[in-house]
Amino acid sequence: MIFVTASDEVYKAGVEWSVENMKGLGYRYITYDLGGLGFGRDVTAVDVPKDLKFGYDKEWELSERGRTGNHPCLFKFDAMWDVLLHDAKPGEVVIWLDADAFVYQRMDEIDNDNYDVGLTMRPHLEFNWPESADHEWTGYFNGGVVIIRNTENGIRWARDWTFTIPILKEEIKKLGWDGYKDPKRTYSEQWALNRMTSKYVTWEDRGSIVNIDGVRLWVANGYIYNAYGKKEERRIAWDNRQVKIEHMKTGRGFPKKWPPVGERK
Repeated sequence: MIFVTASDEVYKAGVEWSVENMKGLGYRYITYDLGGLGFGRDVTAVDVPKDLKFGYDKEWELSERGRTGNHPCLFKFDAMWDVLLHDAKPGEVVIWLDADAFVYQRMDEIDNDNYDVGLTMRPHLEFNWPESADHEWTGYFNGGVVIIRNTENGIRWARDWTFTIPILKEEIKKLGWDGYKDPKRTYSEQWALNRMTSKYVTWEDRGSIVNIDGVRLWVANGYIYNAYGKKEERRIAWDNRQVKIEHMKTGRGFPKKWPPVGERK
């Protein structure tokens, strides 16, 4: 398995913690520098085909966040494709982690050939909006953890995910949306993956495999593999030491001090 992240200076403390922690867990952890991190691969220098590469522009990413209230995070595509094309062996699992997501235990159980793509279901209350909410856009899945196996169908899904961005961008342009007064008004990678998948799943599919046009989608339990929020079930998962990945959801801030490896509970 290969874990992948990208960060700027804001999340540096957490990424430094993860680098040491992943060494202790025995996992490969590839980091990409978004400017200011000071280590890792330069995300602007990735060797990725032109049709799959967005090119990272830090100033644009931050301005778009300010304009819409949401971070497009298109650098995820460049980093993930770089690893899938140049580092991952056939069949190997590649796991994207947001810079504020942390692995606390080994998770060898996910290294199997039962699926092509794994996405983590949001805590139930987060998407229990009124019936008028459009889940095709807002979706069931959080993009902080994205798992892609280097299989034919995993790569096909990754390409479709990438190509959904310009489709959403064009749709938003035609609708005349400007600003972020509704979750639908953006074309981030997270909304792209939900556009592709959410209409095929329900909350009851959590933990199962859903076949979407030949792609085996593992609907992973977010309370274990992308834990955030305050729901009671999440607390129970913590008490039973089931949590493998915690997603801190820190926004643009991050603690200046972070507990030594092994002390985070």
